[in-house]
Amino acid sequence: MKKLLLIILTLVMLAGCGTDAVVDSDPPVTKEPTLAPTIEPTMEPTEEPVATEPAMVESGPISKLNGLPLENEGDDDNSRIFAVMFDNAAQARWQAGLKEASVVYEIRVEGQYTRYVGIFQTNNQDLVLGAVRSARPYFAQTVAEYDAIFAHHGGSEAGIDKIKELGIDNVDGMFYDGSVYKRQSHKKAPHNSYTSIGALNKKADDLKYKTSNNFGGFKFFEEPTAIGGTSAKSVEILYGSNTTEYFYDETTVKYERHKDGKLHLDENNSEPLEVSNIIIQYVDVKLHENKTHKVLSNVGSGTGLLISHGEMVEIQWSKQSESAQTQFTTKEGETITLNPGQTWIQWIEKSRTINIE
Repeated sequence: MKKLLLIILTLVMLAGCGTDAVVDSDPPVTKEPTLAPTIEPTMEPTEEPVATEPAMVESGPISKLNGLPLENEGDDDNSRIFAVMFDNAAQARWQAGLKEASVVYEIRVEGQYTRYVGIFQTNNQDLVLGAVRSARPYFAQTVAEYDAIFAHHGGSEAGIDKIKELGIDNVDGMFYDGSVYKRQSHKKAPHNSYTSIGALNKKADDLKYKTSNNFGGFKFFEEPTAIGGTSAKSVEILYGSNTTEYFYDETTVKYERHKDGKLHLDENNSEPLEVSNIIIQYVDVKLHENKTHKVLSNVGSGTGLLISHGEMVEIQWSKQSESAQTQFTTKEGETITLNPGQTWIQWIEKSRTINIE
């Protein structure tokens, strides 16, 4: 009887173990729902967040002077423009503020010397500018085409007359020396007259000068673009003993500027000037009847060169009147397109030497 009970108990225990074995084998079946998440990921790509990004990224308004985005939201490139007359004598180097100019002209004055006119449209009121020097009539004609306020320190008799004749708003250091213009001790007069955008703006407001401009602007590529010309990796312009050079940097797609064999720096921050476009504008030059000043003809038409992105093409220029904007076109008559960034316009007579490689 005891044996029978033992057998029955043993069978019951085995049956219990068998039940546990079945329960242990069930989880793989109950885990089948883990396949369900594979349905969810297929829904996520339909949102395509990356694809929607380009629609949200808008290229803001660009400057009509340099092709770069305007400095601050709400800026207007029809706002006030300043044209500043820079000294370029050896005693005046280096100049302060040229790196921030949108356009800079290098133009002859007396002898072998040249001076610069920098075109500025900026809200940087602290931007220091100098050394400022005197005007000539052909500089006034250039300023007029930008509808700019002319910052200069005196001028030749013909230069002052031309400013008045063309009705150019101007802030003359001969009247505001010590206020708008401050003499700096690290340079000697007359190479030490400095001002700032803030000081010029304040005086322009006091004189009730215009706060807008009607300059038509230049045409620009949206990004650095080859212009399809011959190679121009280095440029040497000989104004007699006064030499200007540009060297192309493949990494920045800009030109480094050198003056009389030295890297051209901005005095404000000791940074080198980086130039996107160089326009060589051939002009007629003759000696004034006073046997001292020069007469440069920039009204009419002529030829030139556009150098940009390591290449060079021949161009034409025309200016219908003293205050009209100079039009730069291809040989086929189409408006030239510039690369975004600073542009230097070099006036020079055809008889002078220019080496381009």
